[in-house]
Amino acid sequence: MNSNETKADTQQVDQDLLETFKAYLITQKQVSPRTAKDYGYAVGKFLRIMGSSSPTNTQAIQYYRDLQIRGYVNSTVANTVFALNHYFSFLGKKIHLKPPRRHKRQPDYLTVEEAQALVKVVSSLRDRAIVMTLLYTGMRVSELCNLNVSDLRLDNGEIIVRDTKNYQDRRVIVSEKCVASLSEYLESMCVTDGEAVFVSRKGGRISRGRVYAMIKKYGQLAGIRKKVTPHVLRHTLATNMIAHGASVIEVKQQLGHKSMESTLRYVHLQVAHRKELYLQHCPQF
Repeated sequence: MNSNETKADTQQVDQDLLETFKAYLITQKQVSPRTAKDYGYAVGKFLRIMGSSSPTNTQAIQYYRDLQIRGYVNSTVANTVFALNHYFSFLGKKIHLKPPRRHKRQPDYLTVEEAQALVKVVSSLRDRAIVMTLLYTGMRVSELCNLNVSDLRLDNGEIIVRDTKNYQDRRVIVSEKCVASLSEYLESMCVTDGEAVFVSRKGGRISRGRVYAMIKKYGQLAGIRKKVTPHVLRHTLATNMIAHGASVIEVKQQLGHKSMESTLRYVHLQVAHRKELYLQHCPQF
């Protein structure tokens, strides 16, 4: 593949075709714009190496094997496989590459004590409202960044999440503590219905990268040894809801998962609670 990669610099990919492919993913396959962009990048790289916008099945299979031989991590290979499967379908060709098996690592999450420590070190009203919203709603960081004031139903303890991964609006429940934090922040900002809830220091809508950097900083300030990210806060809500008696269906609805399998991957009881349940229900043989 090395010689092909050297040759790839001189190969041109039909950008219009790639844009049409990404539009096909979004409209026909209901893939999120972010995933469509990733798949478009993976396919574009493949096409440049092959030197053709209409590759053969043999070329796709060989490319798949080359990625594995060269030591690419399974997640990268799997992403490329999904992209190629979609692209060949887009071209009207039949191919079915099976992605490599990925080790299902247990998602990281914070204990209640760690989450409390995180909240305590947050200084500004805006940052505190962001942390509380992520912790208490379990929404994705992109959903948080896209919130408008008109989406808030704080009197009812609800938030309408519109820009979702699955293109379906949903209502998430928020606690009184989260409502109080959001209300205090909004009062200090004097924002109107048509504006973003969370804004940057420059006045524009806050970015995903800024939220990631912020959560990481506060995690370190709190002395939490785990890598703290917005998605870890999402795991934290799911895990602790289950640990406190919530059903999987309740968690699925709150997090906006399309399938129950996605929810089951997130919900894993804390070890101490598992031991307690085990001792309660284990039969005496």
